[in-house]
Amino acid sequence: MEERILCLIPARGGSKRLPRKNLLEIGGRPLISYTIRAAQNSGVFSKIVLSTDDEEIAKVAKAEGVEVDIRPEEMGLDHINTIQVLEEYLHRTNSWSAFDVVCKMLPTCPFRSALDVKSGVQRLLDHPDFDFLVSSKEYEFPVNLALKKVGNHQVQMHVPGAYFQLQSQDQENFLHPNGGFYLARSQAFRTSKTFFTERMLTYEMPAIRSLDIDYDYQFQMAKVLMETMPHIFNDNNA
Repeated sequence: MEERILCLIPARGGSKRLPRKNLLEIGGRPLISYTIRAAQNSGVFSKIVLSTDDEEIAKVAKAEGVEVDIRPEEMGLDHINTIQVLEEYLHRTNSWSAFDVVCKMLPTCPFRSALDVKSGVQRLLDHPDFDFLVSSKEYEFPVNLALKKVGNHQVQMHVPGAYFQLQSQDQENFLHPNGGFYLARSQAFRTSKTFFTERMLTYEMPAIRSLDIDYDYQFQMAKVLMETMPHIFNDNNA
């Protein structure tokens, strides 16, 4: 039986750190357009829904050809996270049994490709003993060498002695979620209410396709990358 897969793109209108960021243009298109097209061009989703509380964002999404869900007002508040938005949508639309897999894609990660999404979904489907998968990228600096604040202008080593044990290139590598996509089998997500569990897969992406835009400097970097290296991002431009 073919898997039924839902993709939900949460894109609210408010943003404290970078106002109206989901509508800011990169390469002549609104930021959310890149995530929508990556989802569409992956060809793996039975349904793509953009969840928003903003009419201008809704207009862009409709023009891109995806279904829009105007979320309840309380789902647009600052303290509401995107997992709660997905869970509320599934409950309100009674969609738990309609989909085998659910996916959340953040609109702030514009350079993840359709192939990234397709490959990530296929990896989860190829491993039926796993229920969760998150896209990720490698930390650019060894986590073991991190310094943590302990007082005014004072820091301590996160891992005592790490600087004396190994060269930085020999330190253990760690990954972190990059916002590209989060996948879960729907009934497992219904129980866990999270994508992060003790047993989960990952799909690692290179740093250049993992840029997550929350601040203006990241937005400016994204514009420069699009202008100077457009060939890298052609996958979603159809």
